[in-house]
This record gives sequence, C-alpha cells and structure tokens, in this order.
Amino acid sequence: MDEARVRAWWSHRQGLDGSLMGNTAAEILEKTGWSRSVGPSHGIFDRGRLVGLWEFDVAQESIAWMSFGSKDKALKEAVSRTEAYIRSDLGDARSFSLDSPKSRTPRVEALRKA
Repeated sequence: MDEARVRAWWSHRQGLDGSLMGNTAAEILEKTGWSRSVGPSHGIFDRGRLVGLWEFDVAQESIAWMSFGSKDKALKEAVSRTEAYIRSDLGDARSFSLDSPKSRTPRVEALRKA
C-alpha cells in the first residue's frame, strides 16, 4: 500500500486533520485511542479543551508538538514560551517519574511526524 495513503488515513484516524476540533478531551481520547498510543504525553489545553500533545526533546532542547486543529499564532507563542521556560529553568519536562529522554524518543518522533 502507498505510504502517503496510509499516513493520510492515520492522520484522519487520530484526528490530526482537525476533524475532531471542538470535541471534549474525553471524546477525542475515546474516538482516537490517543490515551493508548501516547498516554504519557503532555496535553495542550485551551479553555479546558484538549487541543494537542507535546513532549520535550532534551537532545534538541525543543518541544515536539502537534495540534488537533490549526496551529494559530497564540498557540505557537504559548508553546514557544513553555519551551523557553523548560530550557532555561527546568532542563527537562517528564510526564512521570520514570520518564527519561531515551524512553520518550518514540513519542517525540511521532509528534514531529504528525
């Protein structure tokens, strides 16, 4: 099967094409299975709604992230501010106590491809 078709189907299935915009976090997680595939990732919330996911990439000192809808200016600025804070004040942002840069590599790569 054509890789581009598989990626397009997967993007739609996971809601990465914006088709789930306006749904509640519970609805998005139920419809997409994100809770099973990237459960430990950090959520991006806007007015109480889950609008994306992120992970901190220690090697690149940057946030790998994706949005369920459009990446508008305000969202990009919020991610940039969070990234600067983590880089300058924290050095890393773990999802749970045993999380490590190595263990989150697959999640970072998945988010960069999304």
